[in-house]
Amino acid sequence: MAYVWQVCSVSRRAFDGMIERTPVLFPLMLVVIGSLVVFVFSFAMYSSILFRPLASQGTFIVAIHDIPHRYFDGILPEPFTLSGILSGAVDFTRDLVLRLLLLATYFFVVARVLRVESKWENWFGFACWTQIPLILLPGAMFVPGLWRFGTYNRISILVCEIVFLIFPLMWTFFITVRGLQSWTGRRTNLCIGLALIPCYVMFMWYSPAIFPIFVANLPLPI
Repeated sequence: MAYVWQVCSVSRRAFDGMIERTPVLFPLMLVVIGSLVVFVFSFAMYSSILFRPLASQGTFIVAIHDIPHRYFDGILPEPFTLSGILSGAVDFTRDLVLRLLLLATYFFVVARVLRVESKWENWFGFACWTQIPLILLPGAMFVPGLWRFGTYNRISILVCEIVFLIFPLMWTFFITVRGLQSWTGRRTNLCIGLALIPCYVMFMWYSPAIFPIFVANLPLPI
């Protein structure tokens, strides 16, 4: 756990000690299990807050079909069942692992272009370490529904967006920049540009539905 604190606080110093041998299994399990815990907890809270009243009003199926499918593939017409939670958890884990694989490949290609000799396995570990703050991200996946059906006011939704999306992405961006500085030895502005690309992609992927305050009059993406 000391490594986790170092990566999240004194990131460059932590990555300096991981150039030769990069721990992979521990950060991978931490990110996957931590994200799943937040996902299941958010799933349960979302279901109890939103779907129980809707189900009692006979609008349950309408609500299900009105949710952006790309964010809620795991939510079935019976979100309180074990099968619904397991389905959502499996889909989320698959997407998370795919994201880590793509990130590792991106960093590996960048390293090759910069003529930095390192293995793909090292960059996979690097990707896992940089994603630790995004353990909170699953909590943001359920914000749009709370806003869409008027469950909370704008201030509460904005706080959720900051806590579950903006803050984790900024922290991940900081860790990635410091890690790239350590492993590539390149100047800061280049590392910022390289780290900005994956963070920007993640932000744009989630933001259309995570920022319903600013797109309140637009249909949510399907």
